[in-house]
Amino acid sequence: MVIHQSVPVIIKPICVVSVLVLALSGFCYRSAAMPVVVVYGGGEDELASMLVELIESEERIDAEVLVVNSPEAVRLSAAMPDLACILIYADHRDDLVELPEPLTAFFEGGGGLVGLREVCSLPAAEELSMEVFPVHGNHTLRLSGSTRAFLYRVGEGMEITEGLPESFEVLSLGTYVSVDSDGDPIQIPGNHRTVYRDAETGSPLVVAHESENGGRSVALPGIMVVSNERVDVYYGNLFLDGNFTTLIANSVVWAMGNSRFEAMEQDLQQEIDEFNAIQEELRSEAESAEGERRTRRLYYLVGFWAGGLVVCGLILFRLVLPPQA
Repeated sequence: MVIHQSVPVIIKPICVVSVLVLALSGFCYRSAAMPVVVVYGGGEDELASMLVELIESEERIDAEVLVVNSPEAVRLSAAMPDLACILIYADHRDDLVELPEPLTAFFEGGGGLVGLREVCSLPAAEELSMEVFPVHGNHTLRLSGSTRAFLYRVGEGMEITEGLPESFEVLSLGTYVSVDSDGDPIQIPGNHRTVYRDAETGSPLVVAHESENGGRSVALPGIMVVSNERVDVYYGNLFLDGNFTTLIANSVVWAMGNSRFEAMEQDLQQEIDEFNAIQEELRSEAESAEGERRTRRLYYLVGFWAGGLVVCGLILFRLVLPPQA
């Protein structure tokens, strides 16, 4: 008769640890997470595509670029934890519907933004043009003539001016300025740096601003261009200008150095360190448990063989050896 004996299934501790490590490894993927730059071109999809190509071709900007095409999408993107910068070009106030409040909160909370044209207009952008992109643009200064371009001249040197000449021209239809009752440009109130001014009028053309919580913004009120390829101020001509592309890239790089994204990176690194510590502890416990299991197995084998030797001795003594007379 054959007796079937149930054998207990032994799950090695190292297997259990492997399952736990796999379950936790999801956190590791966040270590490869990249900063995100959101690009919004209002209704100008071609211009937005050019901005995306500019950012992606810049070696200094190691980021994932996300294009959105509505104010609602911009508002929702501001809640992304790995969002490093929002780049906005708008040529109509309708492109900024319901954005002033959430983007102001994003900036004051430490976020980074780069804004061109309508975000610098007080009638269109409301508090955005004062709290985030401090141009207070209550008036439009128009350009005319065969060559419509502002002469950018350094006002205050900083990271945004790196790699750029002391002065250079940028094509534009005009710029938003803050003026008095007589129409004369006045000093913009608040804590900010005027990086570039128009050489002729002294009007701010690039304004860098930081919030109390480390938010960063760059305002470029003088980038007023059109989609008509047959005129000089077609926006495609801007992207053929190396000084303009360097200015935009520098602005994005500087804005990405905001406190919100730096805090996210620190939190991420802390999570990675905690995961690595847990992983190492589990590995150590597994190795210890495996060593104990092997030791017990050795003891069992030694005991089994010792018992076998005793049994063999008894058999030899009783059945093989002749009895004494």
